[in-house]
Amino acid sequence: MWGMVNDIMLCEECDARIQRDLIRARDWDYVAAAFGLNEEGREQLRAEVIGLYGAENEMIMD
Repeated sequence: MWGMVNDIMLCEECDARIQRDLIRARDWDYVAAAFGLNEEGREQLRAEVIGLYGAENEMIMD
């Protein structure tokens, strides 16, 4: 199956999953959604991701 990919060769769905995993891990340097947020905002974002998608990683293995 062919489809659009981003600059790091991920489809839209996989990129979203990686971003959520990075948010769960508090790896803020690589999270586009955390750009410009203070520490409180980042923790709120993390809580929202965990609330919506759970605490388990989707793409990144431990």
